[in-house]
Amino acid sequence: MEYIVFAIVALFILVVIGILLYVSKITEGITVPLNKLTNRVEDITAGDFEVKPPVEATEIELQKLSDGFEEMVGKLNSLIDENKRVERRKRHAELELLQAQINPHFLYNTLDTIIWLIEADKKQESIYMVSSLSDFFRYCLSRGKDIISLQEEERHVLSYLAIQKIRYQDRMDYEVNIPESLYQYAIPKLTLQPLVENSIYHGIKLQREKGIIKVDAVDVGEKIELTVRDNGAG
Repeated sequence: MEYIVFAIVALFILVVIGILLYVSKITEGITVPLNKLTNRVEDITAGDFEVKPPVEATEIELQKLSDGFEEMVGKLNSLIDENKRVERRKRHAELELLQAQINPHFLYNTLDTIIWLIEADKKQESIYMVSSLSDFFRYCLSRGKDIISLQEEERHVLSYLAIQKIRYQDRMDYEVNIPESLYQYAIPKLTLQPLVENSIYHGIKLQREKGIIKVDAVDVGEKIELTVRDNGAG
């Protein structure tokens, strides 16, 4: 009789252990994939949109969830890349539009001034103006580059101001203060020149007294501050 009771107890213990092992295996098959999916969500929240191999799960529902999740991440990554490409094309188009807005009257007026200087037998001034005009358009082209150094942008503005100085003579003067330590930094082409042009045609040209244009660049820590000021009508 004792052997029967012992056998029943032993069998009961084995059954309980078997059930516990089975439940543990099932629980592990659910919790481990869920933990991996949770970690994956945290990675994506931190900005990791790279598609990863799906989490392997014994439960069909969890496997489908992981597969669908990675498929969603892949589509999201594609949308982000496409949005970046669209933004780059948009910025490029805006830059080209800005660069195409060089006032054609500037060229006509400059050529007229050169003709007047030649007719007035002002040889050195006419040569200087032709040289400045050549520099101006050379920097406009910039070998097809849309992004140039701040030093190149400074030279472009200086050539433009030199031309305008000859045209307006005693009616205007200018100062350009860009430290050499900032020369190597990159800037979109034709950033300063349109602002300087605006100062001349909408500020200095509208007043009687002598106008002064000041162009400054200052290192303010994480960025460079570029300023164009004039004492004109505003």
